[in-house]
Amino acid sequence: MKKLIQKGELEGILSNIKEVDSLDVSLLRKIFKPMFLPFLVEKFGQETKYNVKSPFEIKIIFEFSEQFYDKIFETFSILPTVKKLGHKKFKPEANMDRSGINELVKNCSTELLIELVKKNKVLKNVNMETRVELINQNIYLRGNYMKFSREIGQSPWEIKGEKICHSSVEEEMTKTLKRIFNCDNCIMSAGGREDRDVRMLGSGRPFITEIINPRKKDKYIDYITFRQLENLKEIEEQINRNSKLIFVKNLDICDKNYFAVIKKYEESKQKFYTCLVWTSKNLTEEDIDMLNSVKDLTVIQKTPMRVMHRRTLMDRKKAILKLEASKINENFIILNVLASAGTYIKEFVHSDLGRTSPSLMTLLNCECDILQLDVLDIIYENI
Repeated sequence: MKKLIQKGELEGILSNIKEVDSLDVSLLRKIFKPMFLPFLVEKFGQETKYNVKSPFEIKIIFEFSEQFYDKIFETFSILPTVKKLGHKKFKPEANMDRSGINELVKNCSTELLIELVKKNKVLKNVNMETRVELINQNIYLRGNYMKFSREIGQSPWEIKGEKICHSSVEEEMTKTLKRIFNCDNCIMSAGGREDRDVRMLGSGRPFITEIINPRKKDKYIDYITFRQLENLKEIEEQINRNSKLIFVKNLDICDKNYFAVIKKYEESKQKFYTCLVWTSKNLTEEDIDMLNSVKDLTVIQKTPMRVMHRRTLMDRKKAILKLEASKINENFIILNVLASAGTYIKEFVHSDLGRTSPSLMTLLNCECDILQLDVLDIIYENI
């Protein structure tokens, strides 16, 4: 849209039709379009159609005073215009409630409503405030992110208004996207999440971010068709250049239906982890060989104590598909774990006071603790 409408122009056209200053929403819908359309035709120099799927919206908000319904009832009750036209449906009754008035307005013809608005001054005594908002259609971007920090979460985390983490994956993206698109905000959703102290490596985790009311987008997206105009590598590079905590790749245009796809990612996957583990006993080569032989191990996990405040208390059946252990010294090992979706790896290692069984602790018959955890890859099926 090369010729943009300015807020002042919209407020000007509204001031020229002040007769709408007391109308109900049903009334406004009928009279506003035929009164406003000539302004748009003049502005753009061509025929203009109302399109609910337009990438650019003009939102006009009318706020009525409390006396509105009294005045509208009074108008429909006493105006000679109504009696003269003799509309059978217009039979105002004493003490008519708001729903009755709305029904009366809904059944009125557009021609009659415009006549009432223009010729009768009673309606002008009702106070109303008008606000105009110019809204651009949201953009949806999808891609994969990697998280290199053990000190940020996926999304902003606050408790009683106080930030717990200094940043998040979402905030690291948003600070660059806001500058690029001059948007109101960005909202991110991902296919699952990792703990704050867990790094997301490998091919990254799929995500979608909604860019709300972007005012600058012509460089990347066709304004009308939302067709991608050029490669989005430039946006990736700017995000990655402005943050050392995350890395974004495979950025592409999508629509809001991808939110449903993201939900499927949470359910249909396997994860490949690596972790640094401490054991209380001195491990032997036989212990390492035993761990490396573990395959398709079924584990039952009660809701971990650390998430009981936000997760349903229940038993979850999960699978440890494969273990790969390598000894650093007698008490430390690197353990690679291939597990089914939703497995609590930390609890599998230390057993969560016996709430996960079997666990690495029961397999080795000693105390175990996890010191570091990384997601190396996410394996998706049928997505």
